[in-house]
Amino acid sequence: MITFISCGKESSGADESFELWSNHKVPSDFKIYNGQYWKSSHWSYEYITFLHFKAPTNWIDDFIKLNDLQIATGEYSMPYDAPEWFAPKVGQKVYIEKGITQGSMYFVNQETGEVFLYEIQL
Repeated sequence: MITFISCGKESSGADESFELWSNHKVPSDFKIYNGQYWKSSHWSYEYITFLHFKAPTNWIDDFIKLNDLQIATGEYSMPYDAPEWFAPKVGQKVYIEKGITQGSMYFVNQETGEVFLYEIQL
């Protein structure tokens, strides 16, 4: 009997984490500061991503619109497994998915283009 075991994919490299999350090379007008990515080997495409980057305002606006995000109201809690560098700044808007969500959060400073992204799909 032959058994194949795969542990999925992990990265703590900033650029590599962004590329694994987005399935694209880092655009030249982005600055990726930190990243952490984990994807299971399961067919259902389970993943957890933490990113800290700076992006052009038009990309941020398009991302919010394409993903149908809304500004969070009420209280929210930070992910318990966030890396030490994942420290959104006071004054950043917090966006979440509309409807049912697993807890993904996007902290955005639209003036500076700074983004702290926590995305989860389990």
